[in-house]
Amino acid sequence: MPATNELLHNGRYRINHPVDHNGGSLFDAYDTVRDTKVIIKEVVLKTNKVMTAAQIASLRSAFDEHAKALSSMRHETLIKVEDHFTETDRQYLVLESTVGSDLATLAADAKPVELGKVITWADQILDGLNYLHNQFPPVFHKSVSPRNIKIDDAGRVKVLSVGLVDESGSYADNSGSDADLNFLPLEQLWDGLDPASQKVIANSYDDRSERILKEPADARTDIYGVGATIYRLVTGQNPVDALERSIELLDGNPDPLKAPDKLNPEVPLEISDVVMKAMEIRREMRFDSAAIMRQVLRTALVKIQEHQAQELLEQAEAASDLKRAAVIKSERTQRVVEENAEKQREAELLGQKLREAEEQRAAAEKRAAEIERLLREKEAETARLAAPATHVEALDDLLELHETPSSPSLEKTRTKVLSGDQSFTKFKNAPSDNGRTTEPAQEPVVEEMPSADLQAAAAEFNDVIEASASFEPRPAESAVEAPHTVDTDDNVDLYPEMSRSSGLPVAMIGGICAVLVVVVVGIWFMIAGSSTPPAQTAAPTADAPAPTEAAPVQQAFTPPVENNNSSEVNAVDETSASSAVPLKTATPERKPQPQAPK
Repeated sequence: MPATNELLHNGRYRINHPVDHNGGSLFDAYDTVRDTKVIIKEVVLKTNKVMTAAQIASLRSAFDEHAKALSSMRHETLIKVEDHFTETDRQYLVLESTVGSDLATLAADAKPVELGKVITWADQILDGLNYLHNQFPPVFHKSVSPRNIKIDDAGRVKVLSVGLVDESGSYADNSGSDADLNFLPLEQLWDGLDPASQKVIANSYDDRSERILKEPADARTDIYGVGATIYRLVTGQNPVDALERSIELLDGNPDPLKAPDKLNPEVPLEISDVVMKAMEIRREMRFDSAAIMRQVLRTALVKIQEHQAQELLEQAEAASDLKRAAVIKSERTQRVVEENAEKQREAELLGQKLREAEEQRAAAEKRAAEIERLLREKEAETARLAAPATHVEALDDLLELHETPSSPSLEKTRTKVLSGDQSFTKFKNAPSDNGRTTEPAQEPVVEEMPSADLQAAAAEFNDVIEASASFEPRPAESAVEAPHTVDTDDNVDLYPEMSRSSGLPVAMIGGICAVLVVVVVGIWFMIAGSSTPPAQTAAPTADAPAPTEAAPVQQAFTPPVENNNSSEVNAVDETSASSAVPLKTATPERKPQPQAPK
């Protein structure tokens, strides 16, 4: 191996450094004649016997012929052979220099390379190898590995280290120290095995397979190297060498070489099958040529593309279905939102109508309350206007009930009382509750009385009231007929409508009468005290005629009271009862008067 800065071929080429830092046969050199960089490849002849000078000369002659053949080859994937020479029993090829990195450097991080790039590089490698295999005589590379394949700056593949074969069929040594055993097939390793190992392996082969195993390298040898190189790039791992695989198979174990798709799920099954077929241990089971392997690889690539296109189509359809589903869902959601909004609007409208109805109801209730208030006021006013006449009628009936023939002074007192205030006549002429109008009574002729006589009459009337308050009606079956004087004069029965029975108790009637009498007397006193008594004039008096026949005593007499005026009467009774006591106590002392017979 030439040393660094060593000059070769009479000082024309200066060795700079090995291209392969592991002690390979490629060196980076400098052409002092053309002033350019070149690559020097050392070709070592491998012989198993001592050769004569004639044999050595024959090998050199064969090398010259094959070097000239290589120099005439032109392919875009092959590095051009520019020169060749022999020095101290060693042969050298001068190759053009390329700028780029080899595949071993690109795969040094033990990570899989992008599958698309690997398939593209494999197609270019197979194209270059097919060009070599179709030469006459055929040329075989015999050392296809990541270290012998470079990628230039333009991304194109450049195949390095093309092998040679001498005329006797011996290998031009390309499998020396720079060869990677993981990328060499079993036939290239066969000569390096000991006879015992060869015998063991050969016993597992049939005659045809053993004969093929021992044949020189051919296109299938390079195909194994291509498959091993693809394996390294797509998996990030070096393949198990052929010798170890053979030993495991002889022991009855499965092949230790795992399929690429098992190590890298991104590798399609079609590509994995192509790689595993190219790396078969037995040569006859591999692809027959680089062209066939290239076509199969392209077919697998088309299948992969179709499969990917189908997957993309399915994904697009799935995306379209998802999009349609999303649109349908969006439409449904929109409809639901619109329905909810419509329901909300209807609810708001219904609520508004309910509020309006409630306001109208409140207004109606307010109007009804106002009307009811007005009606109550009107009824109270009507009751107030009708109440005095009713009280006067009740008073007359009470007086009629208690008067007897033996007390003629009562009639005189009644006449005096009724003639004292002209308002009583007006109330008697007012319409009654049942719509009937009482006939106006004849205006009584009342004689003027002095104050002393009026006081005596009031005292006598109070006694009558007290007697009526203590009067208890007898039962109907024990009623005693008493003589009763009946006036024949028209003024006697002034209020015939009071003869009907009433539901008011006698005590209440008496109280009402007492209140009215006291009020009338009080008014009379006020009028008599505030004005000068007029001159006495003769006035005809109507004496009550003598009773002609006795009348039965009225039983359980109650004045008639209409239902709608009962509340007013009760209220007046209570007010009268509460105000009657002070007025009675204010009455001046009077002489005792004879009591009327009971």
